Amino acid sequence: MGEKALQSPTPTLEWYSRFYARACRNWMLATLCNGGLWIAGGIAAQNPLTVASPFFMAELYNAPEDYLQKMPVKLIEDKDSGLWGGAWLARQIAIQD
Repeated sequence: MGEKALQSPTPTLEWYSRFYARACRNWMLATLCNGGLWIAGGIAAQNPLTVASPFFMAELYNAPEDYLQKMPVKLIEDKDSGLWGGAWLARQIAIQD
């Protein structure tokens, strides 16, 4: 039932998008991620409307700093992106040994 609530414009999608954007905004401000925000993971990849929602973008940029508007936001839809990162780290460790 929750999955369907994030697949179409519903009040649940609106609220969830706003809360997700707040967490992303806090991360952007805390880390000063100049290269942009790259969103990966199960929820966003399985429910891309959460990030594509106008509610998400409005809440994400709802900050007094103009700094955030200059940062691109990208959704990584590859569900194996975490595996690629793990493989890269394993390779780095193997090279050092």
